[in-house]
Amino acid sequence: MRSLNALGLALLLASVAGRVVPAHPRPYTGTNITTLIKVFGTPLATDNKIESSLNPVPESLPILDEPTVAAEPTPQTEWQKYVCRGEKLTQACKLDKDKAIEFAEPIDSAWDGTMEAELKLWGYKELPADSHCYFGDIEPAFKGLKIGMRSKNEGGANYCFQVRHVDNEARNAQGERIDDRDQTYKVGDKEYRVTGAYSIIGVNARSGVIYFVDVRSAFHAAEYLWKPEVPTADTLPALKQISDIAWGFWNRVHPKGRNLGKINLFFVHNIVNAETNRLIKQSLDLYVVSDGQQRVTELPKWPGLTFDIETEAGQAMLGSPNGIAAGYFLSQHKTQLGGNKYIHQISVFASEWEGSQPSMVFHVKDASPLTQAAKKDLEQSERGKSLTGRDLALVVDDFSSPFNDNEPALGGGSPPPAKRPKLNPGSPEGPSTPGLPGASPQAGWAAYVCRGEKLTRASKLNADKGEEFVSPINSPWTGALAAERKIWGYTDMPHADCDFEGEYYDITRAYKALHVLPESENESEDEDPNDCFRVFHYDPEKADEQGHDIEAQDQTYSVNNKVYRATGAHGTFGINVDQGIVWFIDVASAPLKASSLWGVEEPPADQLPALRQMSDLAWGFWHEAHAGSNLGHITKFIVPQIINQDTLDVIKQALATYAVPEGQQRLAAVPTWPGVTFDIETDQGKALLGSPNGIAAAYFVSQHKAQIGANKYVHQITVFQPDDNDSANEEPTIIYYVKDAPNPSLEGENSLYGQKEKSILTRGDDQEFWQKFVCRGEKLTQASMRNKDTAIQFASPIDSEWDGTLEAELKLWGYTDYKGISMYCELDNIAESLNQIGIDAKFMSKNRDGQNLCFNIRHLLEGDTRPILDQRYTVGAKSYRMTNAYAHIGVNARDGVISFLNVRSADSGAATYWAVTKPLVDDLPKLRQISDISWAFWRRAHPDGVGLDNINKFLVHDIVNDDTLRLIRLALKTYKVPEGQQRENRLPRWPGLVFGIETEEGKAMLGSPNGIAAGYFVAQHKTQLGANKYVYQVTVWNDRYGDEQMMFWVKNAPPPAEENPGDKTPVPQHGDLNPHGRVLKRSADGRNIVREHIVLAKL
Repeated sequence: MRSLNALGLALLLASVAGRVVPAHPRPYTGTNITTLIKVFGTPLATDNKIESSLNPVPESLPILDEPTVAAEPTPQTEWQKYVCRGEKLTQACKLDKDKAIEFAEPIDSAWDGTMEAELKLWGYKELPADSHCYFGDIEPAFKGLKIGMRSKNEGGANYCFQVRHVDNEARNAQGERIDDRDQTYKVGDKEYRVTGAYSIIGVNARSGVIYFVDVRSAFHAAEYLWKPEVPTADTLPALKQISDIAWGFWNRVHPKGRNLGKINLFFVHNIVNAETNRLIKQSLDLYVVSDGQQRVTELPKWPGLTFDIETEAGQAMLGSPNGIAAGYFLSQHKTQLGGNKYIHQISVFASEWEGSQPSMVFHVKDASPLTQAAKKDLEQSERGKSLTGRDLALVVDDFSSPFNDNEPALGGGSPPPAKRPKLNPGSPEGPSTPGLPGASPQAGWAAYVCRGEKLTRASKLNADKGEEFVSPINSPWTGALAAERKIWGYTDMPHADCDFEGEYYDITRAYKALHVLPESENESEDEDPNDCFRVFHYDPEKADEQGHDIEAQDQTYSVNNKVYRATGAHGTFGINVDQGIVWFIDVASAPLKASSLWGVEEPPADQLPALRQMSDLAWGFWHEAHAGSNLGHITKFIVPQIINQDTLDVIKQALATYAVPEGQQRLAAVPTWPGVTFDIETDQGKALLGSPNGIAAAYFVSQHKAQIGANKYVHQITVFQPDDNDSANEEPTIIYYVKDAPNPSLEGENSLYGQKEKSILTRGDDQEFWQKFVCRGEKLTQASMRNKDTAIQFASPIDSEWDGTLEAELKLWGYTDYKGISMYCELDNIAESLNQIGIDAKFMSKNRDGQNLCFNIRHLLEGDTRPILDQRYTVGAKSYRMTNAYAHIGVNARDGVISFLNVRSADSGAATYWAVTKPLVDDLPKLRQISDISWAFWRRAHPDGVGLDNINKFLVHDIVNDDTLRLIRLALKTYKVPEGQQRENRLPRWPGLVFGIETEEGKAMLGSPNGIAAGYFVAQHKTQLGANKYVYQVTVWNDRYGDEQMMFWVKNAPPPAEENPGDKTPVPQHGDLNPHGRVLKRSADGRNIVREHIVLAKL
């Protein structure tokens, strides 16, 4: 009886004309299926076929015979017609395909992909469109929905596309323009006439928005152009539906088909279609007025009126000529979108400008699965006939009146596209160059020569000697850095325009000489090698609660409870993977931009983002473009369109001072390609490297030696002018050429300090390095597998002195517990891999169904703004300094997984912040080992102490430790290749490579800086775990961003065999510590796991 009452109530609600929701849209919570009991009308389709050998459409695709309108419909019949169509489209969207096909057929569109070739085949011409995608008259809607208004050429996320089914440039043999009525094209052996149809459509991938700006269907356009001939289905192009064309453009801004399902809104801008406008007017008369409100007689401006889809008003808007394309877009691409999505609300609102037409926003959400009762109701409902063609009546499949050819869609025209902003490539980097006199650009020529010399030495020498010239010699930033950029307040701008093709800056002759294709993957669907990346240190689309833009100088972000200001820094970087090229196209550093934005001469370093060097930002994109592999293939840095005045002065001085070759004259100005080239041994070469536009290249190679795999340096620099420079001022380009450094020992003693340098890494060095970690992994395995009486020979103490949840102990030793609040607690980039082996990747803090608890502690005083060096805590009578150690760790008790997300040991933190090479053990917190801290979190996830033995895996997320990465690279060279397979030259995606612990590769991974915490965890908690557990295999793989991941698999050890006492390894005591045996110094950002255990001190 209860279900019958609910069904009756739903039917009653479905009969109501509409319910208006004032202000912003509200979430839709109901599932409306009972209105299917309506008897639907007969479809208006026949089953014609197109005869063409080149037709890409399946022969079974129904083509509609287009009816004509014989008489003006009455308001009521017209209203019900569109209500019915909107209801059918809703069901086609919400239901699975086997049911949805009852309401829209075909349920899978015949068209997919980016469709450049298909559009060309069927007679369409693609034209520039940015000037058409202007939305100034509805700006409040963009602000209210938090969507940026800028186009891609203005650094925004809005792409604009235009296709027309006519060629405005078509000429006959006499050079005369061919009239539109006489233009034809052929598909196969059949000749077709152009229709004059057009589609101007915008796409914003970041916000998930499609804008229908100005469109006209092929039928309506042909009906007007071909008069008095009436178009029929077989005379129209097979590719003619607006939803299909929009789908092609949607694909173009989603490279490789990623994230196609992120569709949130459809905009229909400036509606001029007479039928849709009549429906909007009728909705004002028919919607149900909420209690306490009055009926509006005129359509209000944003936020206008919002209709839920279960109301007749909502259904009529969706079924209108301006709504059906959104409905078909969702209903006919379920597979690509990843599920059933539907329009749940429609907002209708007036323009801000007098005389302009109204606009609509269709709000999209995922459809809820049908309950069993609902499925039964659906199956028993008396359905009407389904839609068997793409549109119920294509005569109204048009967003503009068929007779509005001369009326601009933007209400009187739109402004021209904004002029390309002036580029500003180049700004000083921040890492110190010891002893550099006057490091500012104003210090003059000598300072730049000196800096270039030091950067050259830092690049050519091994790290231990290179650190005398650049400190730190190892950048604390490595990996793709996507998460780190987000944490430190950066906004990644998808689909950046690097202008490789030289639309604004012509250096194509240079590109041809260098064999560089001047096009990026973001600008073309072809498989070319160029990627373009753009990042801002502010959010260009950030708005307050009222929808007003928040300017860059007013934007802030928070890192570990400290608030920072946005600096306005920005960078555009190009990457050519195949040829090993990095472009610094448009960069301005955080110190430089903060100085002007904040109105201070020198911004304090502690107020700037820790991630701020352009070389580090470029490295992140370099890593991403390479998916973490072949990172050493760097050959050139290109800096185009230089306007930095200090660099221009350096170039001018170089031209005035270089040694003129015999028989030549001195150059008075920078020539065009091939320009002028300076060797790095010359003062001119050194000054150009030390200039504001050169130092990023030098830091890039000098601070990433381990990842690059060699000492690389800039050996030559070319400067040249563009071929067609329309600027009144010179804006030259510089190319920095890179090659491997010679063996330092062969360079002689004439270095800056007159010293012979240590040779670069040899295979012997690799072997010694490898065996150290293999040995440590073997000892940890023995310590884990054996009973405690013999395991103590391999790890001492064999029982950790720390047990329980350790809240009090951590507080005593100076740690601040952030109660699970952490930006690092997410595993989205590897969720698919984890799910395949039954591990849940969701965190409870973000998803109620998640299985992962998030823990976050830091070794500092909460709220204390003093430098780390000045922060102290007391234990007993002794005062200790803070270390800024931290641990972001996830625990999944159900699946038995501990995830090391982002950790820094007290040793590493103290070394960094106390400015010491190796801190004294007595000065460090007694509770400092990551394995002990992770045990406390494991214990907290088991409040009753039950299930502690259910530890199955340790995950190390996004590895950046240099030693671990080096071990992985060596493992790729040494692992035994299974029969029938080929050796992997780069780390593969999941399921990656699996190393058994009996192999050297498995032991090296366990003994690595990222593995020892797992080994000590199981070795030192045997009693609590109830058994000898050990890591029996290690999986290593790359995620989709190219970041390295590692998983240690745990199981119970077999019973230990009898031992020969004479084989026991002596255990060093505390007095035996040797600094050479300690865990190697980790990268300063701390995203690894470091364990310093005395038993391993003499490895």
